[in-house]
Amino acid sequence: MKTNLFGTLTAGLLLASVIVLPVRAQMPAIAIRATIPFDFSVREKVLPAGTYQVKRIGEQPNVLLISNINDGHAQEVFLTESNSAPDFYQDTELVFQRYGDRYFLSKLFRAGQQQTGEEVVTSNAERQVQRGMVKNVSEPSKASAVIN
Repeated sequence: MKTNLFGTLTAGLLLASVIVLPVRAQMPAIAIRATIPFDFSVREKVLPAGTYQVKRIGEQPNVLLISNINDGHAQEVFLTESNSAPDFYQDTELVFQRYGDRYFLSKLFRAGQQQTGEEVVTSNAERQVQRGMVKNVSEPSKASAVIN
């Protein structure tokens, strides 16, 4: 009787650890805080300059929320895709594409992360600006934000 109870408890603990480990691997990563000195767009929304936090929400690894830490109304949910890089990232960085006086959040890199960053899915608003740049034969440039 004791060995049957011990075997049942052991099997139960093993099953519980198999269920808990995948959930822990999917938990949200630590948030990134950055001071962004210019207005910028995420998806179709223009967000004002300020200090922002970017964090994962929900169980999907590619769904992120950017929110102004001083203004609860300045926030947006957006999707990312993994992109590759040749080496470790030295700094945590938010990268923006600049088209004239408009900035669009483009990529996110975390210090110490190897081979992958996250690329923001291009919005319709950004595609429209890109088409306008092609007509004007202008080149986009990049900008970064100061990480706190």
